[in-house]
Amino acid sequence: MNRLHHPARARRAVLAAALLAACAAPERSVPPVEHPDGGCSLCDLARDKRGSVVRIQTPQGSGTGTVVSDRGRILTNAHVARRLGPVWIGTHDGELVRGRVVRLDRDEDLALIQADAPWVLWRPIQIAAEEAAPGSFATSIGYPAEDGWLVDHGRVEGLLPAGGFADVSYLQSDVAIFPGGSGGPLLDARGELVGLMTGRRKGDAEGPSYARPAAALRRFLEISG
Repeated sequence: MNRLHHPARARRAVLAAALLAACAAPERSVPPVEHPDGGCSLCDLARDKRGSVVRIQTPQGSGTGTVVSDRGRILTNAHVARRLGPVWIGTHDGELVRGRVVRLDRDEDLALIQADAPWVLWRPIQIAAEEAAPGSFATSIGYPAEDGWLVDHGRVEGLLPAGGFADVSYLQSDVAIFPGGSGGPLLDARGELVGLMTGRRKGDAEGPSYARPAAALRRFLEISG
């Protein structure tokens, strides 16, 4: 895969903004098939983790967020959050609560949001202790529209280390990502977070999607405190 000549701009303009065209249907469900790498069905996995995925609304647009703490800490992409400050958070059960972007790193394309809603029963997704193995099954959940949620599944293709494709590492997979789906979780068979969905290469609608890997997410949260 060719190196991008302008890595900093490429992270934002190529991997982040250049996503597939919106799906016409407001909601799409995964087929009722058994997960080849585990005992749970894809439908059950998606429904179980749907409460851990939220919709992020900013003055500039919307995206997806992944709950990583029972105190309402939410991970998303920097290109979703855009800047430090207030945002609105839409939960899976239709509640709309205030939040604030408390940390944003454009180089890592990661942002941390703190929800201002202690009464909400936040359901965090555990970040995987190990990186996803090539060929392992993965599922994504996202909110590409005001109503409905989209789920897709596929295979992890491998980890692209920093310095080859971009300045930071990415997990490559054939799991679809939709406009507004950036910041949603990429889950393994156990329902653990192996990546944060980010985007795909501009002009390559049929190509792979990219996610920030689990190790990058752990580092970001450790620095955030």
